[in-house]
Amino acid sequence: MTSVRDSAERAGTYASEKLNEAKTQLRERTEATRVAASEALQTARGKAAEAKSATAEGIENNPVTALVAGIAVGAVIGALLPRSEREKAALAPIGGKLNEAAHTAIAAAKAAGQEKLDELGINKDAASKQVSKLMQAVTKTAGAAGTAAVGTVKTR
Repeated sequence: MTSVRDSAERAGTYASEKLNEAKTQLRERTEATRVAASEALQTARGKAAEAKSATAEGIENNPVTALVAGIAVGAVIGALLPRSEREKAALAPIGGKLNEAAHTAIAAAKAAGQEKLDELGINKDAASKQVSKLMQAVTKTAGAAGTAAVGTVKTR
């Protein structure tokens, strides 16, 4: 029985040593990964700061170009991104509300414009009356001119 006990003790010792080795390797790898990630993060932060500075400088020097470029990039990204059924379902109510709001705004603008024209006396009825008055004046003027012309011819 001692040989079984000895074998079990040796196996336990061996397993314990291997476990300790694995723990040590895991700690070393974890530390190496942490250091590498920290260095990568610092590098990325540095590059982001450089990019931010260059972008800010470019925008200050050419604001219109930056705006146009931003709009173009946004349009390209928007065109390239596929719409999923989920997005369509989520955005459909918003589109309907926007459409309804646009129609309401147009109706309100039309009503406000019509109200202002009425206030100024510019409407269909007023225009019709003005045209009628103008035609009467033209007719009277033409009649008076004709009478004057006939009178002039008779006296000569």
